[in-house]
Amino acid sequence: GVKRIINSELGITIEAYYKSMNNVINYRPGTGITSSEDFSDLVVKGKGEAYGLECFVEKSVGRFRGRLSNTLSWSWRTFSGINQGNPFPYRYDRRNNLYVTGDYEVLPNKLFFNIGFTYQTGNPITILNDRVLPLNNELSIGPFLTFTDVNGYRIPPTHRLDLGVSFQKVKNNYERVISLGAYNVYARRNPYYVNVQTETTLNSLTGQLVKVSLFRLVPSLSYTIKWQ
Repeated sequence: GVKRIINSELGITIEAYYKSMNNVINYRPGTGITSSEDFSDLVVKGKGEAYGLECFVEKSVGRFRGRLSNTLSWSWRTFSGINQGNPFPYRYDRRNNLYVTGDYEVLPNKLFFNIGFTYQTGNPITILNDRVLPLNNELSIGPFLTFTDVNGYRIPPTHRLDLGVSFQKVKNNYERVISLGAYNVYARRNPYYVNVQTETTLNSLTGQLVKVSLFRLVPSLSYTIKWQ
């Protein structure tokens, strides 16, 4: 990593990292924590690696103060018995994590505005891909479900804008702050997870991805007292 102080108000930090992992474990396809087999029979061992670049810019002095950070990262896993031995992105593989925050002192020690923006690449997941009917169904064998490559689909990215205003009053022995805020100002339906809804007919299987969201626009109010 390297850090550079440009002037008395602005600083920049850039860091790169790489991590190699051996003997990481993962459940075999079709097994999980509810399986009745011994744990050693449920998992396979493999290798992993993680690497990325982190950048951080901060202005910490003056009426306007702000911070910008962005992480560009990769996380991979490789198992001989999973995904045909090909590397696949791990669940913590989120390529971009961007955070921007700012505070502006409108009236010294009295009135402050703050803003925050967050952007994150979606998580990789494995989803249902197709249904394959057996060539000979005399034995009443059901259809076979096929899936994408392991973590071969990525959930749409999430992003939101937060705004707030704070009223501060400083007394001799305490400080009072009243804050009004709004989480996710433009009420984006950020996907928390994705469901595959399927509709089965005699010879076909159709489906669509449905995004499930938790919170949209959320207002907030806080009253804080700090004793000195």
